[in-house]
Amino acid sequence: MSSSISKYLQRRDFNNSPEPRGSDARPPSDRVPMFVLHEHETDLPHLDLRLEIDGVLKSWVVPDGLPTDPGQQREALQMEDHPLEYADFEGVIPEGEYGAGTVRIRDKGFFENLTEKDEGLQPPHLALENGYLVFRLQGDQVQAAFVLQRTGTGAEPQWHLVLAWDKESP
Repeated sequence: MSSSISKYLQRRDFNNSPEPRGSDARPPSDRVPMFVLHEHETDLPHLDLRLEIDGVLKSWVVPDGLPTDPGQQREALQMEDHPLEYADFEGVIPEGEYGAGTVRIRDKGFFENLTEKDEGLQPPHLALENGYLVFRLQGDQVQAAFVLQRTGTGAEPQWHLVLAWDKESP
């Protein structure tokens, strides 16, 4: 079991939930990493942003959805890493299970790291460790660049998701 998805595995009863069990984190490959946006209908409906980094889906809950104007920021709550298999998941998580509610894919596509440091690209896992990740999403619906910026420290760091530009921006 990968320590990166151990929290994911501990929170779920796979005998009751249709969510994928997943597998250990996969080593990075030469293919372009993916992203997925899940609409998660729970007591508090929200959007889940998932970015493929280091063989898992790094995940954030974005309660108010993606920002729509350049410079606009939204709260983003980092959650446990999910296995890559979750990128294809749609279904109903039963009442009484962690994350109960309906999960639908809103958009899916490719994720490109744009975080620069020392005249080159900083690997995305290091950018997250440093609290500042710049990235572009290329999906069917979303074609935009965003910044994830850590705004707090501690056991549950807080993040802001900021729209840097989108296909409609000048």
